[in-house]
Amino acid sequence: MNLFKNLLFKSAILSLLAFTFVSCSDDNDNDDNGPWKPSEGLYILNEGSYNGNNANLAFYNLTTQELNKEPFETMNDGLFLGSTAQHLLVQNDTMYIAVYQSAYIFVTDKYGKVIKKIESTRDGQPQQPREFAAHGKYVYVTYYDGYLARINKKTLEIEDQVKVGSNPESVCVSNGKIYVANSGYGYGTTVSKIDLNTFEFIKDIDVIQNPTVLEKDKDGNIYVISMGNYGDIKNTLQKIDIATEEVSVLGKGSIIRMNTKRDKLYSIYSQWGATEVTYKVYDTTTGEVVDNKFITDDVEFVSDPYSLSIDPKNGNIYIGVSNYSTESSMYIISPSTGKLLHSFKTGGISPRGVYFIK
Repeated sequence: MNLFKNLLFKSAILSLLAFTFVSCSDDNDNDDNGPWKPSEGLYILNEGSYNGNNANLAFYNLTTQELNKEPFETMNDGLFLGSTAQHLLVQNDTMYIAVYQSAYIFVTDKYGKVIKKIESTRDGQPQQPREFAAHGKYVYVTYYDGYLARINKKTLEIEDQVKVGSNPESVCVSNGKIYVANSGYGYGTTVSKIDLNTFEFIKDIDVIQNPTVLEKDKDGNIYVISMGNYGDIKNTLQKIDIATEEVSVLGKGSIIRMNTKRDKLYSIYSQWGATEVTYKVYDTTTGEVVDNKFITDDVEFVSDPYSLSIDPKNGNIYIGVSNYSTESSMYIISPSTGKLLHSFKTGGISPRGVYFIK
């Protein structure tokens, strides 16, 4: 697989932590004042096309069903988000936006007004941010050059960095430890374990090749998506037992998201170059599949799933689709019936997920 396709595919399944309730982070609280009304809508972070400098943040009003494609530009006098938006994290009244290819992090208020732009270099090279998690007074971010950094929420300064594996992607905080998926640009086979208090490397846990996505359940167990080698090693869903650190294989998987109670794991499997798409729900207590098809409608997104998010208030399932070149769509699915409730355009290309504002 050439470099361009590899990067596109890896982007297609990395939509972890795509809502205000973040499975690997702390909860948040927001008020109702300002240009956007949090109770009425949600943000969509659109990655944009590779090397296209067309990432954007959109806002969708659930009541009026109106889409604002440029709240970030409006709040920042025409400033563009940049190239390849990777992840968004909401903490209290603050949003953190990782813009991977542009190599910076925007810290904004909850309406998209920039508070600070964080840029970091190592050995004279810009560090490219991938994904966030939060705990206590810190926001943690993976940098693609092989480091995990912690940002002080109060000062918005990077206080420290620790070396992990190569090309780290998702990061998750659980039971006093930080876990980092080391993709190795497709060749990695480890999840790094970091001490939360000392911020020191502890060990690597071996998993299937190319780990990219992490989630945790109510007991703190870690779920890992490994993308394999895009050949004979397929996209695989695994579980790391938090007590024993034993790794078990649950089945096929490309995108995962935990429900609000963290007792159900939603999984989409969509193998690169294949037409098969499956939708399953796992009971995290038993590890058993409790639903073999959480979508019952036969709609067109089944061939192009790109992101998966869950509304923490009502459990509605949001699935973003992408063909990498034209404006994407978002589909809202009922968790009780599996039927399509509504769909809307995302205002950009390749949605990383939706982010709910309280």
